[in-house]
Amino acid sequence: MSWDSSHVRRLLSRWDYPAEAVDTLGRAMESAMGHPRTRALLDGASEAYGAGAELDMEGVLAQISDMAADCGEHPFTMQLLPYLRMLESAERRYAAVGISQEIYEATFADLLCKARECRRVYGVWGSFVASWFTGFFELKRFALGRLQFEFSSFEADEPLPRGERVINVHIPARTARTHTSALLASSVTRMKKRRLLSVIPGCCTRCALSWEIAPGYVNSPRTTSCCTP
Repeated sequence: MSWDSSHVRRLLSRWDYPAEAVDTLGRAMESAMGHPRTRALLDGASEAYGAGAELDMEGVLAQISDMAADCGEHPFTMQLLPYLRMLESAERRYAAVGISQEIYEATFADLLCKARECRRVYGVWGSFVASWFTGFFELKRFALGRLQFEFSSFEADEPLPRGERVINVHIPARTARTHTSALLASSVTRMKKRRLLSVIPGCCTRCALSWEIAPGYVNSPRTTSCCTP
């Protein structure tokens, strides 16, 4: 498979990436694939993920950042490339466990969201929080509508017992704060209907709510850290 700018353009076409972003990522991919060390890193990560192996993504991100100068690209741009290489395998992995195309596309739209944020804050198409994406690829975090959910253990002392299995709710920066409670209720209903809860066994349907929905939980370190944008 040829990983050139045309492949990147086709890959990203289902999401609303600006032309400038597509051009930047396509150019960066071609540059990376033209450098033996960077190509070996991307090929290795992509093949390992496709085979179901566990990846040290922090290590991959650190290595590709160190290679950015050789490729003539910004480290934030380079950090998106391993995830782009894994997108097609992620789609197959989602389908294999019965997760719909709709949920797959909504979930990985967050790469675009973070790329826009990076462009707005740093003037660079890429991501300054790339490690956040790993949860999507590991099937630990999903988007339903405009909210994101991840399976976790409750880490505060109240209102639930410490260690209880919960669903953390994340409100992405792109989400308007109006009617958030209604969005939450709608998303949980869709999660149950689509049997997404069955992907990871032993998960309850109680939620560690965002402090924006339940201000009384603002002192809970887990709900504050996981649910703020």
